[in-house]
Amino acid sequence: MNHQRFTEKDYQNWWEDYINGMSSQRISDKYKPHGPSVSLVKKVMRQRGINRTFSESQMGRIPWNKGKTGFLVWNKGMSKAQTYPYPSPNKGQKSPTIGVPRTVEDKAKISHSIRLQNRNAYGFYKERAEEEDMLYLIRVIADENNQKTLYYKIGRTFNSLSRRYSWNFDPVNGIKLWYSHHTVIFSLEEEVLHQFQKYYQRGPEGFTGKTEFFSQELPVNNLIDYLDQRLTEKVQNED
Repeated sequence: MNHQRFTEKDYQNWWEDYINGMSSQRISDKYKPHGPSVSLVKKVMRQRGINRTFSESQMGRIPWNKGKTGFLVWNKGMSKAQTYPYPSPNKGQKSPTIGVPRTVEDKAKISHSIRLQNRNAYGFYKERAEEEDMLYLIRVIADENNQKTLYYKIGRTFNSLSRRYSWNFDPVNGIKLWYSHHTVIFSLEEEVLHQFQKYYQRGPEGFTGKTEFFSQELPVNNLIDYLDQRLTEKVQNED
């Protein structure tokens, strides 16, 4: 072996260090700033017949878990009160809904309420905030259990009604449309869902937006008047 700057004595020192448990990196660090590179140390070790089949970091070390049968739990022997960062506000209280199965209608109402509480969770397109949008009120006649059922639905779309309901337009009858930019239309939809939520009824199968349906008891004229007034107010406030 003939490596520039290093002698057989150097190679012997590296070999002894390596055999005594030092890694190639530690040997390189030990002889800085004029010592060997890590790759050179490894090359010399290979030329001397030393080939490691395990990590050098394990060389000369006792395994940390030698003799151990399992992991130690960090909070063993401590009570929950000692380890929990703060006391539970519901400690000792029983949930009023525990063990009470939820019906499809209950789940729909919960979903509807969550949407009202989380106004910007979905449905608002920030990048299209100033584009013209349309709010619509439609009448939907659905066949359910061999009889016709009337629903009302509020919704918004950037497209026409015929395109929005191209796949099931036959049972849809438009009542009134409102136009403004997307920000206003989106807020109007959320307002009307909140103001008339007591008339909410889960929509029929086959329709998307089931949280935007109302029962046939909906006071349609009142809803229209409400939207007319609110749209006028919003436009005036923007001016």
